[in-house]
Amino acid sequence: MNKNALRVFSKNLKEVGNPSVIKENLAKAYLG
Repeated sequence: MNKNALRVFSKNLKEVGNPSVIKENLAKAYLG
């Protein structure tokens, strides 16, 4: 996992949101 993906993941953990949105953001971080 690269630093950007880790940063996105920690940001999503702090936010109360839809798990599917978190998965989408993680997917974007991995692909991007």
